[in-house]
Amino acid sequence: MKYLIFTQSAQKNINFFLFLFFSILASAFLILSVSAFSELQDSDDIIVIEQDGNSNFLIPIEGGSSSLFFGDNLQHFLQFDDAKNSFVFSDDVDFGGNEIINFRLENLAVAPSCNAENNGKAYHNTDTKYSYVCDGSSWNILDNDMDTAAVILPYIYLLQPTQLPIDTTETITITGDNFNPLTQFEFSSGVTVQNIVIENATTAYAVITTGSSPIAVTVTALNENQSWTGNTLTFNVIESLSIDAIADNFADNAATLGQWVPNLYAIRYDTGYDGDRIIDGGNDMYDDGNFINTNLQNNISYTAGALISDDNIFGVNGRYFTSVQNNIFFLSANIGTNITDFFITGNLGADGRGLTDTLQFNYGGYSAYVKRVYGAGSDPSVNHIFLVKEGGTLVHTADTNTDNDTDRISGLETLLNENDEAPFYYMLFAAEQGEFITDDTMKNIVTYTVENILQ
Repeated sequence: MKYLIFTQSAQKNINFFLFLFFSILASAFLILSVSAFSELQDSDDIIVIEQDGNSNFLIPIEGGSSSLFFGDNLQHFLQFDDAKNSFVFSDDVDFGGNEIINFRLENLAVAPSCNAENNGKAYHNTDTKYSYVCDGSSWNILDNDMDTAAVILPYIYLLQPTQLPIDTTETITITGDNFNPLTQFEFSSGVTVQNIVIENATTAYAVITTGSSPIAVTVTALNENQSWTGNTLTFNVIESLSIDAIADNFADNAATLGQWVPNLYAIRYDTGYDGDRIIDGGNDMYDDGNFINTNLQNNISYTAGALISDDNIFGVNGRYFTSVQNNIFFLSANIGTNITDFFITGNLGADGRGLTDTLQFNYGGYSAYVKRVYGAGSDPSVNHIFLVKEGGTLVHTADTNTDNDTDRISGLETLLNENDEAPFYYMLFAAEQGEFITDDTMKNIVTYTVENILQ
């Protein structure tokens, strides 16, 4: 019978307790020793393991290998590798269906060899941030084979905006799924990609500069180093519409635009659609308000859809029209040289009650400037939006007294291009019972206006 005996060195003052189960043939014996064995008749049948007082390892007295050996021929072992600071098993380990808890794959910056001997081996790449498995010849991303590729492909649901004007730099929001640090977005010719930022698995932002010609641009999602791709969507680079085309677009789309305004109020135009003010507006919305002014002329007349050209209103070569459709007041103008300011004046029915605030944001190559007066009891809320092309140096100021309709934008001359003209838009709408129109709703209104009326 062979024995595996644990002993404590007589030279060490270390309390040492170990136990061991050992089976030989038909019998099993449990041997526990806490004192030194000095004599055994058959020393060849004894393997003595001693605790090294300088470490926490169990090491054999003879042989120099930090290993525990098992089996009749001692060919199976559990070994501690000092160089790798890890345990080495000579054989497979059967966990008996139990979970491996707090487990990590081997972390490597460079892929190890993948061959038939390593078939099934897995590791995590600290550079690509993916985990891989060896198929006997090459490394594959875990669960990323062709049969399941549709599940993990990057997919684009939406591009916003869907149209951009020529000669502009704008951010496109890419909404989708399965975006990751290795996802790429390929744009077809006609635009220059300045920067792409992947915010999370569903949102990315691309800053692009459009060219000088109208063109349809495709955007394709794909993962780096993969031959297959996700889907493709398209947006359009377009020329600015003429002021006549915008008038037609507003007439065609005002009904749908009004659906974005919650509890849209039907404004009463006391002097008609060709007056120069709204006296009351119904339900005490105004006390003489919505006067239209520029730095060149005050109390500009509404036009009931007619296009007016007058150098003394919106500058040299300036043109404008106003239109009311589906309870939305809309002004479109081409401003010319000498124009610096556009502003609304007058008195509101709120008479100091309720609240007022402003908002500014960009979308689709346009900058939007918002003023809201709301919460004045049953008085309708009064909402202004100024829309201009991005790129100017503008200042937006609005009176904070809810009795005052004043809302001004300055610096319009900085918008003028080489043709000495630039588009300008103003919208007025109201909500019943002083309802506050949220930031998100305002952005939806601008989004619809830009994509369906201005482009």
